Parts: sequence; C-alpha cells; structure tokens
Amino acid sequence: MAWAVVAIGLVAACASAGIGEPAIIESTSGFGPLWDTLMLVDGRRPDESPEDAQRRSEADFIAREEWIAGCMHEQGFPYIASLALAPRQTTVVSTITVDRESRQFAERYGFGISDDVESDGWTILSHGDDAAVDPNQELISEMSNQERQAWFEALNGLPQPQGEWDPELAGCQGQASILFDPSDDFAALHTEINNFFIASDSAPQIVELNAEWASCMFDKGFSGSQSPNDLVTALQDEFTVLSGGEVFIDANGVRSATFARAADGSRIGPDPETRALFAERELAAAVASWDCRNELNYDLRHQQLDWAQQHEFVQQNRAELDALIAHAEQQRANR
Repeated sequence: MAWAVVAIGLVAACASAGIGEPAIIESTSGFGPLWDTLMLVDGRRPDESPEDAQRRSEADFIAREEWIAGCMHEQGFPYIASLALAPRQTTVVSTITVDRESRQFAERYGFGISDDVESDGWTILSHGDDAAVDPNQELISEMSNQERQAWFEALNGLPQPQGEWDPELAGCQGQASILFDPSDDFAALHTEINNFFIASDSAPQIVELNAEWASCMFDKGFSGSQSPNDLVTALQDEFTVLSGGEVFIDANGVRSATFARAADGSRIGPDPETRALFAERELAAAVASWDCRNELNYDLRHQQLDWAQQHEFVQQNRAELDALIAHAEQQRANR
C-alpha cells in the first residue's frame, strides 16, 4: 500500500520490552504497523498529498492501458490507451474551522450527522469522468461484426465457464491482470487481514475499555451503545431511516444504505422538526461521549491497544507479508 521514515513512537500498554519497561510501537504511516505494511504493498508514501495520490493512480492506470495497447497491437488490433476511464480521487476540504476532536465541535455539530458536516481530507473515489468517452468506442463502431468479435476476443479472451475465470485465458485484459492485480496466491492472507480488522475491537482489552466508556455514558444518562463507534453508527442508521432511506447488513456484517433523493440527485433529509429533535439528541450524546473519552483517556488507550494488536499480527505473519510486499514491488518493476 517507498516511504520516508517518519516514525511515530507509541508506548504500548499491553506489550513490554523488558521487566517494567514498556515497548515502543512505531508506525511510519501513523495508522499502525499493519497499515504500514499495506501501504508498502500499494507503493504509497507517508507524506503523499491528495494530488500525489491522484498522479500515482493515473500513472498506474495509464501503465496498464499502455500494456494492453501493446498486447493488442502485437496481435494486429488497434487499441488506444487513455485516462478517460481512470479512477478520480476528489478530496473534500471543509470550511469548518473548529477542531473536530474538540468538545466545541461536539457542542456545535455533534457527530456531523444531522448537520451533514463534510470531513477534511475525505476522499471520494469515482471511476472516470461521467462525461468521458472511451476512445476505443469509435474504433469498435467502425468495425464489421466479424472484426468486432475478433477484437473483443483478443481483449477479453473467449467466454469461460460460469463462476470461473482464468486470467491466462482472458486475453490482454487477463494478462494485464496478472501483471497489475493482486495475485490469488495471497488470497488467504488478504482474508486474514480483512478478518483481523473486522475483529479488532473484539479483543478482550478493547472490550474492557469500551465497557468503561459504556459505564461512563450510562452514568450520564445514555445507554444502549457498546462503544463510541457503535453510538455513531446507531445514530447514522437512525438518521438514514428518518430521511426515508434504508439500512442493510449482509451476512458478513457489512453495512450499506440507500438514500431517498430529490430530482436533482441530492439527498432528501427529514422535515425540519424531526431534524431539530434528532440534532438535539445527537449533540447531547456527542458531548457526553467526548467527556467520557476525555475522562478515560480513551483515544490514546484505544490506539495503544490497536497498534499492539497490529504489531502482533505483523510479527505472526511476517514471512507472508514480506512475500506480499516483494510480489507487489516485482509487479511494479515489470510494468
């Protein structure tokens, strides 16, 4: 996911380097040791700006497109490499000047749900410009049916049995996938990583910390949420339903939502009275949560525990993660 070393030292509460001596867990990314590894896999830098990220994304995309073009040309077919359908990353810069980690923000905006506060640095990923046209469409439109069929077979290969996909048989797109996409050889490792993140807050020490927070919240008149994240999620789901939308949770516990929208595509919110009543409860809950987190030193303690878990995961899977990094670096070198 090469990095300059900008180490952030953190004392891990649940690890030790010696008798009575706490271990220092460092992170070049500031998100933890496992994220450091994933960023190395992606080839990202810790100081990468949104503009740099967009340039890197476009460079990766056009490299793939140019490889496909070369593959097609070798077989006698035209193909125009283009950035028209490249992913676009748009970073939202909010006009809110209040520190989002402050009590003042909680008092004014709550969790930013009813007030629809945009997040600083929030990145929206879209796949190409809606108005962009793949230049290969014009080439295809001028071909005969037989030429068009041959062109697509060179690009995508012949149809494969349902539920199966062998990149070796998938034409130039399949060959590009071998060079540019994660290898299936690491599918089990990717599953382990996903499962680690899903279960990270289920670790006993984090459960205990969340129980302290929940007890504090109960004393302030708020009950029903097991953690700060649970509280925010519950309020987000409630506001979605109040706005005419629906919330779905799949078999893996992944949450998604649909939103009621106006003719111009904007989201439809609840009526003013409903919004005001919700906002009153949201702000009160946000202030109470901020106070409990502050009293418990929750954020630092949670980070310490989370980073220690990540460090342990990386150590236990060091060989596989190193192989994944080496594979990704080799892929980039072969492009």
